[in-house]
Amino acid sequence: MGWKNKLLVSILTVCTFSVQASVKVSLHQDLEALVINNKNVGFTIFGDNEFTLENGQQQIVVRVSKLIIKQGEKEKFKSEPVIVTFNANDADLVLSPTRTFIRREEIKGFDKNPVLVATKDGEQFQIEQSILERGVGITRDYAAELKAQNELSNGAEIAVAAVATTTTKQDVAKVAVSPVKMSQDLFAKASVAEKEQFTNWAFKNRKMITSELNGEGKILPMLEYWYEKASTDQKAELLTWILAQ
Repeated sequence: MGWKNKLLVSILTVCTFSVQASVKVSLHQDLEALVINNKNVGFTIFGDNEFTLENGQQQIVVRVSKLIIKQGEKEKFKSEPVIVTFNANDADLVLSPTRTFIRREEIKGFDKNPVLVATKDGEQFQIEQSILERGVGITRDYAAELKAQNELSNGAEIAVAAVATTTTKQDVAKVAVSPVKMSQDLFAKASVAEKEQFTNWAFKNRKMITSELNGEGKILPMLEYWYEKASTDQKAELLTWILAQ
């Protein structure tokens, strides 16, 4: 084989590898991308429904966004944003909502808890999905919210890893999502003023959340979030712990 043919083969091999070593994701027409490659997706008139990611584990944030009919008039519908996590190599994936609708009365909770499905070559492909919790601020920064939620989840995973190997899976799950543990960690990092503000608010809302904390900074909003996630017994456990400090 001459040197020219060898060079051509080498170039074709590199090009083929470059094309294959990526994951192409196509979104259903009712889906809107919010975060790709850890960056907010800017507004476009027609939207971006196809993009390419590197092989391996990836996270994107999308939501259902479409026109629906309400009392004979068209209005814009937007669901809660969904974090989609998956691990893929050299694949073409299609991401779609599990339901389609055109009228407001057909939503039936899908706005608050949208469910998505991914397919590869026509077969269902495994993904993990969760709602992206709203951060602090009037306008949303989806990429920053994703980073904060991942950091919080990583902290929970570290806590789980520290549990003895004899602990049951059910017990590990409780540790991973314990509002009491997360609140205690945050409370320990709070300033004296923040501790006082949260304690007063928490006692007033120990049976039922009837008012907002309206806390500034990063710690108080997160304390409010985890306190709202806590059950009545967990609230009592946390307040007892606070009194003992």
